[in-house]
Amino acid sequence: MVKPFMLKINSLTAICAVILAHQSVFASENTPPLGVGSFDAVTDPAPYQADSVELASDYFLKTKRYEKAIELLETRLKSEPENKQYRLALCDAHVAFGDALTKKKDIQGAVREYESALKADEQCHKAKDKIKALSN
Repeated sequence: MVKPFMLKINSLTAICAVILAHQSVFASENTPPLGVGSFDAVTDPAPYQADSVELASDYFLKTKRYEKAIELLETRLKSEPENKQYRLALCDAHVAFGDALTKKKDIQGAVREYESALKADEQCHKAKDKIKALSN
């Protein structure tokens, strides 16, 4: 049993880091995720720094909550449409979701996600390769 500790946190980045550390350290134990609700509350990432948004989207991807990661990144892209970092992260999120759908034998859904990845980043080679492999 881990004893609780007090931590002064000044930004969402620090909160994300603590939650991700907790997830990786205690993943083998049957403990509930720390602070899952705090990421679920992130619906408008506009006031947060880029690192915070990426940490939150990474968390959602690692917990197989692809739609939440995509929603978060798309919302952020609306306020910063030219941000290449968000476009690449959105591409990766769509590819990860497509991969999950491929494993479930939902080929049409996977292709849709890979095509969405290409809309986010036309140079997304992973998505191009996945579409090509599925069409063979």
